[in-house]
Amino acid sequence: MTLPFQATRRDPRMDARPATWTEEIQTEPIARAHETHHAVERPAGAERLAEPGRAAEPWYTAESVPRRPVAREASATTVRTRLWGAALVAGFAVIAAIQPGPEARPPTQPAWADVAAAVSLGLLAVAVTALLAGRRWGLGPATYGGAGLVALCALCPAWQHHQVGGWWVAQSLISTVMLGGSVALRARPDGAATRRVSVAGAGR
Repeated sequence: MTLPFQATRRDPRMDARPATWTEEIQTEPIARAHETHHAVERPAGAERLAEPGRAAEPWYTAESVPRRPVAREASATTVRTRLWGAALVAGFAVIAAIQPGPEARPPTQPAWADVAAAVSLGLLAVAVTALLAGRRWGLGPATYGGAGLVALCALCPAWQHHQVGGWWVAQSLISTVMLGGSVALRARPDGAATRRVSVAGAGR
C-alpha cells in the first residue's frame, strides 16, 4: 500500500525514451495552436508563421490595404489652384490695360461704385495671394471679386463714365470668365478632403 505522501517508484521505461520526445510533445500542440490561431484570424494575403517561436508579423500586407490615387488628386488640385491664380492676375492686367482714361467732363460715377470697385479689387488681391500659394479657399474671394467686376462693367455705360466701345465688350467677357471659372473650380471636389475621407475609410 502506498500512501499519497509517499514517493512512487520511478518506472525504468521512462528513462529509455528519446531525449527529444518530451520536447516534441510540448512544442507540437503549441505550434499547431499558434498556427491555427493566425490562420483563422489573419486576413487573406497575410503569410503564416514559417516556424514556431517566430515573432508575429502584422496582420495586414501591402495587397490587403486598398490603394487610392489620393495623393495624385491633391497634387492636381494644388496645381490647378495656382494656375487659376495666375490666370486671374493676367485677366485683371488685361482689363486695366485696355480701359481708356476718363473723359474730360466731370465723372458721373456714384460714390458707392468707387467703394464697390475698391472692395472688389481687395477681394481679388486676397484671392490671388491665396491661390498662388496653393490655398483653395482663395476661390471664395475670387468669386465675390469677379462678381463685383461683372457688376461694375455692366453698369458702366449707364453712368456715361467712358465711351462704350470694344474695350467694354472685352472687359465684360474677361470679368465673366473670371467669375465663371472661380465658381466652377469652387464647385469641384477638394482633393485634400477626398484624401482625408479615403484615409479614414481605409483605416476602418
